[in-house]
Amino acid sequence: MSNKLIKLLEEFFEGSNVKTHRLVTEIEWKDEFDWEQIYFAIGDDVFILDLYQWG
Repeated sequence: MSNKLIKLLEEFFEGSNVKTHRLVTEIEWKDEFDWEQIYFAIGDDVFILDLYQWG
């Protein structure tokens, strides 16, 4: 899912200097959150998108 989102963001900002990074956690306990963070930078601005899923 997040790889597709990164691709859509890159396509949306085509022509801009966009850099993306993805951070993923893998939970070990049943009652914890599984989450991803997608960082994308455009020029001097950095944006963070948090995605959470109950484990």
